[in-house]
Amino acid sequence: MAIDTTVGGANANSWATVAEFKAFRDVRLPASATVTAASDALIEAALQAACRNINQNFDWTGTAVDAVQALTWPRSGMVTRNGFAIATTTNPKELKDAQCEMAFQIIAGIDLVGDNAAAQQNVLGVKAGSVSVQFQQTNTSTNEAVDLSLRRLTSEWAYLSNAVPGEVRRLLVPSWYNQPTVLKPIMFAAM
Repeated sequence: MAIDTTVGGANANSWATVAEFKAFRDVRLPASATVTAASDALIEAALQAACRNINQNFDWTGTAVDAVQALTWPRSGMVTRNGFAIATTTNPKELKDAQCEMAFQIIAGIDLVGDNAAAQQNVLGVKAGSVSVQFQQTNTSTNEAVDLSLRRLTSEWAYLSNAVPGEVRRLLVPSWYNQPTVLKPIMFAAM
């Protein structure tokens, strides 16, 4: 299906255009030869997949501008990181950048959340002879590390969908979506 970036359009299926993706890709580090060589058709498909994912996996604040718009954006009542109102006739750059980042990761074949069974159990290695299992140390030195650890704990936690990589969320303005809460209580020991 052809990409449609009409702001507030009834058939819109992407916020970012192929040209915007290419501009994002060209300055994103690290670069990827796979992404650089991607055809426009592949870029369009990745942009649409990323848009669907972001569109469905956030509890957005503000209000949709029109009852007929296909996507959750544009929204009224939204502000930039610096607190300035966002016009309802445009989709903000941060939203497009987040979509482009996710599309980049899709095309590059990057594991979007690292949620394989071994990672969930923090398994670093397994040895068959004289049986041995090595576990990774859990990094809790940054918010991102704690975030990833919580996402790896699977469905026992009501946390932002693990279908959305951390880097994609970091590109979005935090006030644009409601922060999820943990269903299970967490007990932290005072040290």
